[in-house]
Amino acid sequence: SRCSAPHRNLLRNTAFMQGRLTGWETSGNEVRVVHDGHNQWETKRETMMGGWSLRFGKAPAELSQRVTGLQPDTAYELMGMVRAPKGSRVVLGMRHADGTEHRSPPAATTAPKWARQKLRFTTGAADSNIVVFVACTDGSAPVHIDDLGLQMKTAP
Repeated sequence: SRCSAPHRNLLRNTAFMQGRLTGWETSGNEVRVVHDGHNQWETKRETMMGGWSLRFGKAPAELSQRVTGLQPDTAYELMGMVRAPKGSRVVLGMRHADGTEHRSPPAATTAPKWARQKLRFTTGAADSNIVVFVACTDGSAPVHIDDLGLQMKTAP
């Protein structure tokens, strides 16, 4: 059974374990899970924890997950680790049921290092069901995404 603690991570399969996209939808070009095969001493830096990451090979591309059971009029924070080469445009976002979106500023150019990207948003009075996403809208490849999370920041 799922944990009911209010500040838990609300996303599923946030580190793409066993190379699977369970719980996620993808669209666009060259979206796949890659394995770094690293241990704590040696790595190609393509993954963070667990040895798997999502790779956008070519823009445009998107990774998304529907989240249900959110509290109305409540602040949430979507976060994730991004490894983006110079010239890439990668954003975190959320879509309301009516299709309107909130997007983060583009992630900083960080390759070969990782950087944490965040988007804070507040649900509306009827927002118990949203879609969160990571989108690579343009730029050079590859972009890596890993260790995503969605967490309540304040109670209703």
